[in-house]
Amino acid sequence: MVKSNEIVGTLQEEFKLDGISRRKSKRRGPPNRMNDLVYRDWMKFQKSFFWYKTDAHLYREFIQFFTKEILPGNGPSRSLILGNVTREELKLDDQRNIDIGPTWAGNGITPSDVTSAHQDELQHCYDFAILDLRDTLRDCESTARFLDEMAHSLFSELASLLVPDKYCALLVPAYESVDRPFPIAWSLALAGRSAMRLRDEKIALSKEDSREIFYCIIFQNNKDERIALDLKPNALAISNQTHNVTTWIIPKPPPRKKNEILHPAKFPETLIQEFIEVFTDPGDTVFDPMVGTGSTVIAALNSGRNAIGVELNEKWAEIAQDRIKEKFQPTLFDTLDKPSLGRVICADAKDIQSICEIEKESADYVVTSPPYWSMLNNPGSEYQKARREKKLSLVYSEKDTDLGNIEDYDVFLDLLTEIYISMANILKPRAVMTIIVKNVKRNHVVYPLAWDLVARLCTPSGKFEYLGNTLWCQD
Repeated sequence: MVKSNEIVGTLQEEFKLDGISRRKSKRRGPPNRMNDLVYRDWMKFQKSFFWYKTDAHLYREFIQFFTKEILPGNGPSRSLILGNVTREELKLDDQRNIDIGPTWAGNGITPSDVTSAHQDELQHCYDFAILDLRDTLRDCESTARFLDEMAHSLFSELASLLVPDKYCALLVPAYESVDRPFPIAWSLALAGRSAMRLRDEKIALSKEDSREIFYCIIFQNNKDERIALDLKPNALAISNQTHNVTTWIIPKPPPRKKNEILHPAKFPETLIQEFIEVFTDPGDTVFDPMVGTGSTVIAALNSGRNAIGVELNEKWAEIAQDRIKEKFQPTLFDTLDKPSLGRVICADAKDIQSICEIEKESADYVVTSPPYWSMLNNPGSEYQKARREKKLSLVYSEKDTDLGNIEDYDVFLDLLTEIYISMANILKPRAVMTIIVKNVKRNHVVYPLAWDLVARLCTPSGKFEYLGNTLWCQD
């Protein structure tokens, strides 16, 4: 599962200037050297998901975000579009120069299309480019062929056409199909790091068809500090198991209670209860090795399942136990049926093999959310600032053994992978594990935690097979 970025908005007020209604931000944002948008619209665009309308609308919004109409001292900006759109459909009535390559139907883009899309031989002539690769990467076979034969040439050509430090966006299928869930977008994003810096991902959702999903992968034309990785179809073990979990979800949980808001990164029970009910039956046992304030246990008990949670921090473990007792305390009116059981063990997830209360192959389902690396130690985020003002905990714990306090990403990833591999001993054969996680950005570098975990856990000779993902979208 992939959790989208949560964007904090800003208040606006309107005022009149020369008879034209303008917006004035009550909070000044950072200097805007990117585009001509007001701060509110600039921030709104940076949400990790959007509702897809038409290609022309998407291209127009991207061009308006990634370019200024007039560049200081250089005249109009210049953008390249390779996609199914005409200049009339684009409806950009300003001074921007837009080069549109020939439209096509089902044939896909090749590196030569990028080269021939413009008339001159100048290098570094574009301030932005957008390429539609949804026809090029139709399935696992075409994706593997593209990665082997064309990806390096395409990204190298893009890098030579873009002005240094400028951006391009690639439209890529999320996966081949729901039944064949190889993550095409992830493989393309990782491959592009060989020539440009991976900067972001935006996910397009359709209100008409919940399975119509594609990614907009954003690259910047400079060196990427992370090594380019291959994630080809033959590199993952793909499960043939079917399931009825939605491809994306926008949950509306109730407000967090006082003891719940103390935890800096609690996920809502309403989010995970649907998955518990899909992957388990009443009376089954659900396990969470990083249970926090007990969301997994509460969701499991709500569904008539048993649950065990492990939590490193004594404070969160105690809150979890209190929440369980408060919500599920037996009464005289209970039926004679055996009630569901939920308990929390205060221990380190790295020591699960030595916890005597946890038996081998005892769990029917594992669901958990790890620390998103050391994100909570980023003091400059809006989220951390708000919690600091309320004198709430900013991190999971002060323990050196806490995964959320490890500064080196690769060390963190190694330890987290070991914990999840150990879950194969806890789970019954063919049982499912769900990990709630997100990709992380730090100092303008993307650390694709979700993708890295899948690549490490679902190798052809490994313990797990990849079943697919659901996008948790936060508005």
